[in-house]
Amino acid sequence: MAVREEFFTISELNKFIKDVINAGFPQILWICGEIQGYDRNKDKKHVFFELVEKDPQSKDVLARIGLVIFAGKKTYIDKNGYLRFNDSDKLVHRWVAYNQIYKSKSWKYLMKFKNYQVHHKDGNKLNNNSSNLQVVSVFKHKNIEGIKWGFSDWIIEMIKRLFR
Repeated sequence: MAVREEFFTISELNKFIKDVINAGFPQILWICGEIQGYDRNKDKKHVFFELVEKDPQSKDVLARIGLVIFAGKKTYIDKNGYLRFNDSDKLVHRWVAYNQIYKSKSWKYLMKFKNYQVHHKDGNKLNNNSSNLQVVSVFKHKNIEGIKWGFSDWIIEMIKRLFR
């Protein structure tokens, strides 16, 4: 087994996990469970507790997860309607597309990720689920958007030139 020369600090790992969760669940996610160990001290910024799932008959704990509700929002919607991370200002859909699509099939792409655009298949800029995202060239993205929203200006110009 090869030793990894690259490593994460604790804060880098926490940020990475946070970004993955935020990207994977951009919409509201409802979780049902019993709250235990609620700790909201006035001197603390964050709320600490556990959610447990109990068997309805025996009341035995079936699952348990420790949670922290951090102070402040982690994402925001920019002026163009895209979701961005507060701490880095990165676009969530590009982060998801890079980590869940591009990296897993890097052999398929000829250019670096920064040279591609990310298309939302359903047109919803807030739906950043990887199944709704498509990594495409600028040219292909213009074609997709042109077909979806009507002929783009450059297609109309090409048709005009053909019939002159």
